[in-house]
Amino acid sequence: MYFVPVRKLSKVLLVRRVSPVQESHRTNFQRWLFLITAVLICLYIAFYHNTQVVFIRRRVPANYSNIDNRNKGHVVKKDSPKFDEENTEVDDILKYVDDNLIKEGNITPIATVTMTIVKNTKIEVENESYKNKRKGPMLHNVRDNGLPICESIIKQNGKEKQRNVKKRRTKDMLSEIQMGGYYYPKDCRSRHKVAILVPYRNRKRNLEIFMYHMHPFLIKQKLEYRIFVIEQDGNERFNRGRLLNIGFTEMLRYNDFRCVVLHDVDFLPLSDNILYTCPIFPRHMLGLVVEKADLTYNQYHVLFGGVTALSVQHYKQINGFSNLYWGWGGEDNDMYWRYQLLKFAVTRYQRDGLSNLVYKVIWIKHRPLYTHILADVNPLRENITNLYRKMFL
Repeated sequence: MYFVPVRKLSKVLLVRRVSPVQESHRTNFQRWLFLITAVLICLYIAFYHNTQVVFIRRRVPANYSNIDNRNKGHVVKKDSPKFDEENTEVDDILKYVDDNLIKEGNITPIATVTMTIVKNTKIEVENESYKNKRKGPMLHNVRDNGLPICESIIKQNGKEKQRNVKKRRTKDMLSEIQMGGYYYPKDCRSRHKVAILVPYRNRKRNLEIFMYHMHPFLIKQKLEYRIFVIEQDGNERFNRGRLLNIGFTEMLRYNDFRCVVLHDVDFLPLSDNILYTCPIFPRHMLGLVVEKADLTYNQYHVLFGGVTALSVQHYKQINGFSNLYWGWGGEDNDMYWRYQLLKFAVTRYQRDGLSNLVYKVIWIKHRPLYTHILADVNPLRENITNLYRKMFL
């Protein structure tokens, strides 16, 4: 039979009076216990810091909706519980947006330009009229005017409610947004200048829903932002990494953005707690989204895709995304390890990324809701196998 050591417990809890010698022993024991505990905590923190990248420790309570119909069976949350019932109303407003805003006939394309990024990241522009247009006041607005700085915290945090889709509300929203999907608050100076980069191809409905949902969401956060949609031309396999590198390079020609949000077109934020602000460290903003059997999205600790925010400086330091991943998947894991190598200052991926990016811009159009960039990601028509051999052999 086991007995409770009442005397020992009473001594530790100071219930029973003890001799000075016993008191000294107990004090020494407590000191050693505290010292060992402190050492263990320090070792745990050091181990955690070396094994986990910084952005994993800066988790955001993010709930996202995947609007890709092909993943309907694996999505935890939709952008509305009654999404199917509201499809008719959504179709009406999207048809209105498509007929009045997104058709080619209503938009005058900007001059075509061909450019090549060489190893020293110098950009050569062949069309002088294009260069002059891009230096206009629209791209570098100074809006101080004695306005106060916008508040840094959103007052009404909580779940983003599904709104009834109305044409009138859409017109009011569009009246606040400048051509090219550019917005800045009129009553204050924004603390954050953000560029939203969206790689895209053949997902028109997803893009329409994305634009309708994201603009009110971003306006509420008092951000100065512009949405860039980078579309891949041709029939080659999709290369998300190259499209994001192209979008980043083109974004630098516009306003002096401080950070970028790399955003897939089939994800929507569902909570106002998800802040699209400029982070100190790269931040993976995607929470639990995909659930299949016992495998959850967050179990992929090296995943850096979906929705990611990082500063312009960090994007340059890691040399952007790899250009070698054709098809879906792989580029986000590669981006994670680039950041890990940067954090430990061991080496950097200097040979593959922004430094060797070669592309051709077919055209750039300032649409009412976004800046549309159509680009050829492989203008030299190099074989994918040869690209790998040049890089690794």
